[in-house]
Amino acid sequence: MPTILDAQGNVQQVDEVTYRKLKHSVDSGQSEWMASVVPTDKQTVRLWDCIDQTYTQPLPAEMVYKHHLRKMVVKCSACYFTTVTGNGGRSVGQHLTQTLEQYDNHQGIEVTAPIAVQGQEPSQICQGCGLSFTARKNGLKRHLNSVQEMGITHQQKIEALLMKRFSLEPSEPVVLQADLLQADKVQAHKLQAGAEVNQQERKRRRRRRRRNRGSNRTVAVG
Repeated sequence: MPTILDAQGNVQQVDEVTYRKLKHSVDSGQSEWMASVVPTDKQTVRLWDCIDQTYTQPLPAEMVYKHHLRKMVVKCSACYFTTVTGNGGRSVGQHLTQTLEQYDNHQGIEVTAPIAVQGQEPSQICQGCGLSFTARKNGLKRHLNSVQEMGITHQQKIEALLMKRFSLEPSEPVVLQADLLQADKVQAHKLQAGAEVNQQERKRRRRRRRRNRGSNRTVAVG
């Protein structure tokens, strides 16, 4: 059975019919699947994944130059979220919206006591999204920490980055295009807060000047 490597770098075996369909989709440009046979008797090449910053499994040299090195993705500038080109900017925008909504929905949520059900492991329910986690593995606590961290990192300037996913050697991602999706919320908040403080200070100064002018007036007695 052919062994293929998918777009996430997972190796799996498929039947001949499935492989031919996948290969045809890739060759015709209809699919972003990185479907390729991993041979044992032909020249192979490991590529550097510019997103994960790791090497891939050995890939057929022919497919490397024909497909993998041409593969384009759109990445969120704040995390590892990637999507295919086309509506990539819109997909990253949806990812940003969902991430910030998750962050807002989980504010003030605390780790709840485990729920014991006969015949099952104790579990904990997240009050922010309703997901269930195994208490033994601290799943709920890790979930809340992850949502909090993602929410904070996505408060900054966010761009949808068009880039090539693979290179022949370790390197930083080569960004071909950057579309601004969100300005830096934290910096904007600081600027707004600073402007409000300055405005209040100006008002206080004006009030002091008016009081001083009033106290310095000379009253003429007839």
